[in-house]
Amino acid sequence: MNTILLIIGLIVFSTVLSANDTRTPLDAHLHYWPEHDEFLGIQPYNCEPTFEIRNGVRYQVSSCDMEGDDTWTTNYLDLLKDNKVKTAFLISPSFTMRNRDIDLSGEDFSDTWSFQEKYIPEMDKQVSDISQKYPGRFIGFCGLNYTWKSSSAEKRVKECLDLPGMKGIKMHSFSTTEELPLRVEKVEKVIDATLNKVKAKKPIILWHIKPTLENNKEIDILFQMALKYPDSKFIIAHSMYRASSIEYLLSLEERYGKRLENLFLETSAAEPKNLKDSWVNFGLDRVLYGSDNFNSNNISYRQFQNSGLTEGEIYQIENVASKRVLEGLSVDDSERELTKETSFRSSEKLAVRGKAIKE
Repeated sequence: MNTILLIIGLIVFSTVLSANDTRTPLDAHLHYWPEHDEFLGIQPYNCEPTFEIRNGVRYQVSSCDMEGDDTWTTNYLDLLKDNKVKTAFLISPSFTMRNRDIDLSGEDFSDTWSFQEKYIPEMDKQVSDISQKYPGRFIGFCGLNYTWKSSSAEKRVKECLDLPGMKGIKMHSFSTTEELPLRVEKVEKVIDATLNKVKAKKPIILWHIKPTLENNKEIDILFQMALKYPDSKFIIAHSMYRASSIEYLLSLEERYGKRLENLFLETSAAEPKNLKDSWVNFGLDRVLYGSDNFNSNNISYRQFQNSGLTEGEIYQIENVASKRVLEGLSVDDSERELTKETSFRSSEKLAVRGKAIKE
């Protein structure tokens, strides 16, 4: 009898704790950059941007010496300190390292980590270590840039997903809209081959695609990949930015005759007021909150909160959708041990004259 009462008491206590936890359950899009903790001696970019307050929100109005500088945004250490988010998908910067057919050993690139493929395993391993160091706070995501050759992509992603705590893949090409034909060709070949190689691990896929108003081929490929790999959950970064792209995706589901339960949208860098109706149409249990590191001063979250969504609709996104995408995913598991120290010299100092493209 006492045992039963104890069990009931523990259930009630855990329920109360959960109810009192006001943190956002999941940030589905948080980047790790080596400048955050000076990994490998890479120093933060020295900058003093200026800001102004608009409707109670702090906005950057000057960006120092380069357009788009983001030193005012949130890094993973800020997220830990502020404790506003319970768990975040923490993305390795390896996805930024696109394959190039030019010599990068010259003056322009020799001291910049973001263009050197040799750092891919180092960055992946660092994200793995962070996910192990802070139990339950981060879920590691590997990088995949689909300008890579298929053999390289398969090897890199498999090795990364074998690391403790690495459960997902962030995919990007950094191609421009003018390069769409090349990008689409790479998508089908490289991504399909890579996902087939690691399908047994059932990774979560955070996919950045750039459909144009004239060409939805990338959405077609995304839909086919979601059908082909039903055990993986596909999250579309930034909700593709426009309502028309979401509506096109819905039209594919209508033609298929069924909504795909492994497809999700993510809210970062999108305009919530413009997309909220499309999010509702898509199903808020398939929409995830993401910051893209814009948690500083709650900028991203305030925009989300002020989108016109009701309290109940926001609850669907924050709690129902996040629970669905995390279902079956072990966060605090037996993998929780630091990986071996990197063989790269941690004392090596790298000057950072330019910033990696961050989306």
